[in-house]
Amino acid sequence: MKKVSIILLSLMLIIAMTACDPKMEQKPCIHVIDEENVVSYFDSARKYPSSGTCTKCGEFVMLDGISVSTPGDLMNIGNDINSKKVIGTHKINIANDIDMSGMVWMSPKLSGYEGAKTFIIDGNGYKISNLIAGNENSATEAGFIGSLWSDVALVIRNLTLETPKIKANGTPGIGAFVGNISASPFVEITNCHIVGGEINGGHWAGGIYGYAAGYNNENNGPVHTIVNIDGCSVNGVTITGDNASVGGIMGHAGGDSNTEINVSNASVTDCLISTINVKGEDGVKAGNILGTNGVGDTTLTNVTYSGNTVTNNGESNNEVYGRLVFKGEGSLTIDGDSITEAE
Repeated sequence: MKKVSIILLSLMLIIAMTACDPKMEQKPCIHVIDEENVVSYFDSARKYPSSGTCTKCGEFVMLDGISVSTPGDLMNIGNDINSKKVIGTHKINIANDIDMSGMVWMSPKLSGYEGAKTFIIDGNGYKISNLIAGNENSATEAGFIGSLWSDVALVIRNLTLETPKIKANGTPGIGAFVGNISASPFVEITNCHIVGGEINGGHWAGGIYGYAAGYNNENNGPVHTIVNIDGCSVNGVTITGDNASVGGIMGHAGGDSNTEINVSNASVTDCLISTINVKGEDGVKAGNILGTNGVGDTTLTNVTYSGNTVTNNGESNNEVYGRLVFKGEGSLTIDGDSITEAE
């Protein structure tokens, strides 16, 4: 009997010692879920840290993005990008609905020469409302992201823009999410939505983006630009331009032979899409989904539209596109069918 008691006591002691031994603790350190416990390394040029030391366990930690939950936080990030600050972490997590009323958003211009090679914005299902970017006197790209240039990739996902006002004058590209895409290797816009608002001006105006083109310089190129748009919608938006290529998803689909555009599972509904002062030789430049398909390759799969009013110089157009300008290059494929007629 004594032997049994001794054995039981020994087992109980071993279990108790194991439970108290911090080395045996299986729960992860709090830094995995709480970045406030990280002391960050940064300098004057790196405002947003990419790494730090956990105050709880002393472990070196690579941070997985920064969280943005207020209009002020969002404005600070946009201003810092435009001020050429190098951002240590290039993932932005939207952590709340953000109302930008009363603020003017200076559309960030992302360049591969000035920081990240891949920039990620995750809306996490939240919305940014009343975003005002550009104005009718400004001849620069405008949108949530103004422009991409030179080897910087962009991912935007799970984000809704509610009643944005994007405006420009002259010849830039404008769009709710991106104004102008140029020489960017990869752009992915997934599960993103626009509800209400206005996109007006520029030479290329679209609901999601204005203009996209690869780069075809034999001396320091080419750059093949791929734009993937999936699961997105544009609803109740007014998209207009003066002698502009205008479309519910994009203004100008592909401006270079090294451009590939793939749009799937998207919709444009109850929008006003129009362009005026189009010269006769330019043909029709306004369409339900895209204004102009140039020399790039565009594929639309399960892309629908309904309830839109689309006009070109006051004349109605109920087609997917406004015009095709293939010039011996480029293509447009809709649900597996190749569109070959070109103006």
